[in-house]
Amino acid sequence: MKLSSLSLTFLAVVASSEAASCGDPLYNKCKLSDSDVRYDAEASNNLKDQDPIYEKLEGFWVGNYTFLTGEGITFPSSLYDETYGFGWPYKYGDYRGAINITIVGSRYYQHNYFFYPPASNLFCAENPNPEKGKSNVYGSGVCGVNGGFKSFDAFSTATYEKDGTMVSLKGAGTYKDFVNTAYPIDRNTLLYTSTDDKTQFHSQTNVFFPDDKTRTRTAYGFDYAATASSNPLMYSSLYREKKVSEEEWLQAIKEFKTMYNVPSEDTAPVPMQTSCLTGDWAGGVGVKCPTEEDFCEIDPKCSESPYKPEEPTLNAAKVSILVAGLLAGLFIMFYIFYHLQRTKRERQMKLRILYGIAQNITIAPTAGKLNAEDLLKEFQHIDKKKDGKISKDEMINWMEDGKLGDISDRDFNLMWSVMDIDGNGEVDFVEFSAYLSGSDEAFEQVFNEMEKMTKEEKMANASRRLSTILMTPEQIETLADGA
Repeated sequence: MKLSSLSLTFLAVVASSEAASCGDPLYNKCKLSDSDVRYDAEASNNLKDQDPIYEKLEGFWVGNYTFLTGEGITFPSSLYDETYGFGWPYKYGDYRGAINITIVGSRYYQHNYFFYPPASNLFCAENPNPEKGKSNVYGSGVCGVNGGFKSFDAFSTATYEKDGTMVSLKGAGTYKDFVNTAYPIDRNTLLYTSTDDKTQFHSQTNVFFPDDKTRTRTAYGFDYAATASSNPLMYSSLYREKKVSEEEWLQAIKEFKTMYNVPSEDTAPVPMQTSCLTGDWAGGVGVKCPTEEDFCEIDPKCSESPYKPEEPTLNAAKVSILVAGLLAGLFIMFYIFYHLQRTKRERQMKLRILYGIAQNITIAPTAGKLNAEDLLKEFQHIDKKKDGKISKDEMINWMEDGKLGDISDRDFNLMWSVMDIDGNGEVDFVEFSAYLSGSDEAFEQVFNEMEKMTKEEKMANASRRLSTILMTPEQIETLADGA
């Protein structure tokens, strides 16, 4: 593969960030993801993963509750308005409740069952025959004899903040016009706020005891329309609860119904038969159960976050180092390849020189055993001008006369650059000898091949020189015998 092809392939791989992530070997760390969990695509959307307080919150709770006015006294019983659904003809001072909280991943489901004592005899005596559209009971009971039942639903999800904040589904559940938000404060405290942004604002604080089996809740409701001279606090409430098993929770519901003589037909079925507490009882009328589409309007698991993860960006320094390393590696590979090829050509040229010399003198297996006088004679034979130096032309003529085969200009120039040590364009005897002295392997190869030659082959080698060397046939035969 050519260097340009390697470069293009490398750049294509590096430039493709489709499968890359921030912090990968060649990429920068994501600054936002490292410092802001909202931008971290790997951060969990599950409520329990975001804050351990949701582990404490989930489960079955039972308790007793008190509902007070803004002035701090027990909220009074009032006739039920059948048109608007306001008013509650039961006691608020001490009532009971059972709450089932389930958390599945990013979603929160809460179902409340509340049981109220019958209205006081005084209230029933003052309201024996309410006007049309109002009632001194809710459902099938009798004022002062039967207690009442209310149910509440709440549905929420985690948020894109990924910090444990939880927000309710608007338009679903009992208080569908309110947006409820939960904020973990510390490992034992959870704060709720709720508002319709028009008339009311609610705040509730959940405090879990260290054993996580009990909790208290205090809640407050405020009137947006209150003036500076009026009390903005509409109500306050206190909840005292303990966590129980499912069996204990179901048993508690039965006991509360019996305790307050609540008609069975006025209460929600237990266990629940539908996804929320819809039905003809207080809190169940007109309730809209959430759909998957409702959840996915805000659920971060199935909706698009406004906090887009950072695109991974290449680290210029790391890429530069890698490119430099790659180029250095390619250069080293090229240099080794070039050096091996050059060495190979040098050896081939030395073999040709030695084969030429071997036609006139005896070749020893190593350069050190070569007869210096014979080598000098061969040098002088090449030196036609007899000036003690061999020129390029003289070397070329000698090689051509010796029938050493075609030699490319490139190979000849390579040989000459090695032989001409001082680079003056001519080779003296010292340079000639030095060139051959580093050719032990070549000498051994030529020596071994010459040893294998027959007498006739040796005579033929000597005959090739007859055009330039004056020898008698007897001398040629003697040279062949000596070789």
